Amino acid sequence: MKGNLVLIFQGKKLNLLFGREGIVLAEEKCPGAVHPENLNNFLYNNGIIPACVERVLVVADLTDLLSRTESPLGYFRLSSTPIELSPVSELLKRKNLKLYSFHLPLPSQPGYRSQLERALTDLAELPVKSIAVNSAFSPIDSSPEQKLIEAAENLFPGRFSFYPSYHYNVLNFLLRENALLINTFLLESVKSFRSWLENLLTCSGISAPVYFLKGDGTLTSCRVATTFPLLTWQAGVSSYLLGSSWWLGQGETFVVLPDKRGVRLSITERYLPKLATGFTHFYGVELAGSYPCVIYFKEKPAPHKWEETLDALNPFPGPLPLVCFAPPAEIPRVFRYPVLLPPAGPTLQGAGVLVAPYGIEIEKVFFFTHHRRIQVEKQELWDMALWQLREDGVELKEISYQFEEIPLRYLPQNACRLRLKVLGRL
Repeated sequence: MKGNLVLIFQGKKLNLLFGREGIVLAEEKCPGAVHPENLNNFLYNNGIIPACVERVLVVADLTDLLSRTESPLGYFRLSSTPIELSPVSELLKRKNLKLYSFHLPLPSQPGYRSQLERALTDLAELPVKSIAVNSAFSPIDSSPEQKLIEAAENLFPGRFSFYPSYHYNVLNFLLRENALLINTFLLESVKSFRSWLENLLTCSGISAPVYFLKGDGTLTSCRVATTFPLLTWQAGVSSYLLGSSWWLGQGETFVVLPDKRGVRLSITERYLPKLATGFTHFYGVELAGSYPCVIYFKEKPAPHKWEETLDALNPFPGPLPLVCFAPPAEIPRVFRYPVLLPPAGPTLQGAGVLVAPYGIEIEKVFFFTHHRRIQVEKQELWDMALWQLREDGVELKEISYQFEEIPLRYLPQNACRLRLKVLGRL
């Protein structure tokens, strides 16, 4: 029988599951290091032929690999005036990461060339292989970063790998900087993880395409996940949310998860994780992105506080079920919110991943002149989405999409951010 292989990484443990369309047909826990024979035995013991594996769905928070990051990183800030804030300082401290940061003027400003040469010379004497580059308004005008990379390659050909920020659709300079630096720090460790994963599958005779679960509860290609690993942050939380909503057959469901200290509370929305509004924090670093709305309780909450929180999150006047993966004694009982205990093991997580849709989100900033222009821009975004799907070899069915128009009143010439969200089934 054909189906999908699900790999759920939780710390050093790996859960292997096989199924299709929300039904888990086989599961096994690997408590220690995972070797090809573990996967081979799982397939053999459950009568699964490698050729019958249609897809490999991976739940792995790739940001956990920051602890394996050893190489220092170079960073160039391009702006007309210096920015005094230290980039990702809290993350550097907590994860013991090394960052060499330089402020450079824009290419059109005096002193740019000499300062660039001096910065590159300093970095060339250090064990720095990668340099992140972030310029003001790079999502609108990428030319300063492109000129810098071209000049640097001429000065030190092949010495560094450069990672520009114009691939990030975040207008806020500091928020774009945070995402850029975290992703760039992760790339070397993620590359090693991807090689290990590909070897694991190859040794088991599996040649199916690999997809990763993102923090927003949708799947993405292996290429996207390993290029922007920050997208997988809180993927484990999302797998619980997806599975709980599928288990109850209810689009809106509260989910309680255990934490190192206390519990975490989250909720689904239309069978997907309800996403946080505003900023989220990653080791003290602010992020703008699509991540689950999670409320942390460091100790057992008081009954009235717990009820107030549930009422604030509940989109309906009536009660919602509360799926509790934490010990029931860790939460107070509220009569209006029945507590349900899920089946033991990773079955619900696996089922949630098996029904997760594939998601793609792209956006661009343009300057609105007339109604016809916005239709042209929408078509261009749609073409970009189709091109990206083709590049990743993704074929979707039951496609739904949504355009969002966000006026940027702080920019001149009627600037507007146009965002396209596409969902579909693999």
